[in-house]
Amino acid sequence: MLPSRITILRVAHDDQRYDTIGDWQWEGSHLIVRVSNLLDFRSEVAIAIHEVVEALLCEANGISEQQVDEWDLEHEDADDPGSLPGCPYYNEHALATIVERLVVGRLGSDWLRHDEIVAYPRNDRGAGTMLSLPLTPALALLQKLLKGAPS
Repeated sequence: MLPSRITILRVAHDDQRYDTIGDWQWEGSHLIVRVSNLLDFRSEVAIAIHEVVEALLCEANGISEQQVDEWDLEHEDADDPGSLPGCPYYNEHALATIVERLVVGRLGSDWLRHDEIVAYPRNDRGAGTMLSLPLTPALALLQKLLKGAPS
């Protein structure tokens, strides 16, 4: 199922469902992504796009939100549960991470800086909606952002 709408929310880190920088959930055909407040908007955007890509790939490959949530909660002590051997969404997470790396670079940052930023989520910046678009404009925005990325 393709989402009818994608909404990306910036939230205080303590308001995430569990200790994670990015999270996605389906409400019917509406994909909702939550990204923790970070020191750099570029990292927030990269995480948001990672979550959108991962959610769409999981949906396309028959991996349920429940499977992802259960895995993440069972491995909450891991730095990156999606990268662990045996993860049911390992391939989807890996591809989403590649896209995230491309976005970080296209936005003028680098992976080491991004890694430092995501290690320190914040609770003190204004939370709210970063983006809420029907599917076609959301995908067009992603395509524009990645245009010219090395293949």
